Order: sequence, then C-alpha cells, then structure tokens
Amino acid sequence: MTQLILLLAFVFIVIFILVLMIPSKVKISSDSIKIGKLLKVGIFFHAIEDVRLTTQYPKTIRRVHGFDSGDIKKGIFETPDSRKIRLYLYQEYPPFIEIIHRGGLFVFNSPNSDMTEQQFNEIKSKLKK
Repeated sequence: MTQLILLLAFVFIVIFILVLMIPSKVKISSDSIKIGKLLKVGIFFHAIEDVRLTTQYPKTIRRVHGFDSGDIKKGIFETPDSRKIRLYLYQEYPPFIEIIHRGGLFVFNSPNSDMTEQQFNEIKSKLKK
C-alpha cells in the first residue's frame, strides 16, 4: 500500500511539472491581458503605466512562489533590491515583454520570438485606444 501511494505521488509530481513546462497561454482581450493556466494572472490595461520590449530579463535571487526549472520561470520572484516581480519567462528565447503596472513589474514572453513581438504590438495598440 505504501509503495502504491509513493508511486501515485511520484506520477502526480511528474505530471504537475510537465504541465508547468507547457508554454503559458496569453489571452489579450479588449480590457486585459491574461496569462497562464495553473499560475494564472491578469492585468487590466487601465492599470498599465508602461510596456517595453527588451532582450534582458530582470535578475532574480530567489523564487517566492511558482516554478523555476532554470530556463523556465513562472510565478513570483524576488530581485536583489527585494522587490517582488511576476515572471512567465522562457529565458532562452528573447525578447521579453516588461509591463510596469500599479501592482509592480510583470515580465513574460513566448518560446517563439515572433509571437512575443506580435503580443507586444497588440498590447501597445490596445494601450493607445
């Protein structure tokens, strides 16, 4: 019985990690951006102060809440100056979209650089309205 419980726990953990490694779905609507499945986050356009496309992602010192496999970071992370920021990053696939909003800094990208640039352009066009 104990072996069965351990096996089921192992299978659950493996499935959970595989789900977190799947690229996050980005949905841009008329009033907000929603990203993720398990660690879902939403930002309303009216709360956005600035948005930039960059090739550098913020340096982090530790994961506060979320997932960090080295190349993939999803969740809340702490910076060297003790700020808490939200990341949905595929570090090996720049560029990155930085959104500065009332709640802080949010950085994300897609594992496809063309898709990231399309998402950035769509966000910028929605902010101009």
